[in-house]
Amino acid sequence: MSNFKQLLRAGQFTEQQKTRAKTFIDSLEVAENFEYIIEVKPYLVSKTAEQRGYYYGVIIPHFMEFQGCTKNEADVCLKEELLTPKVVEVLGKVYEIRPSIAKMNIRDMSSYIDSCINFLGSWGVNVPPPTYKDQYVPEDII
Repeated sequence: MSNFKQLLRAGQFTEQQKTRAKTFIDSLEVAENFEYIIEVKPYLVSKTAEQRGYYYGVIIPHFMEFQGCTKNEADVCLKEELLTPKVVEVLGKVYEIRPSIAKMNIRDMSSYIDSCINFLGSWGVNVPPPTYKDQYVPEDII
């Protein structure tokens, strides 16, 4: 028997996803020689290494080439342009604090990457789409 994985995500397929998981569990033969571990956990809470690699290995170099800037400058400029700041006042001084990539979860990072691709595309910079996305939502999970 191969491992069974089922993504449960809010949306139009939620009930089918739940039913598929329940059906699979109901079909298990439980006997002395057939034992299983069932684990339910949040799905990829933190951003992935693939997302970080794509951001720093594809998006940043495209922006660097487009603007003739350094890696650090490209990172700062993209965040400044695309991430909504939180405005805070500290010691009587107002600061705009942008979200940190290091603290982003997988969905926030995905949204940021999509924003970067669309932003660069609006300037005529063709950034190849990420190939890692297909790894996380296999056909049989939907």
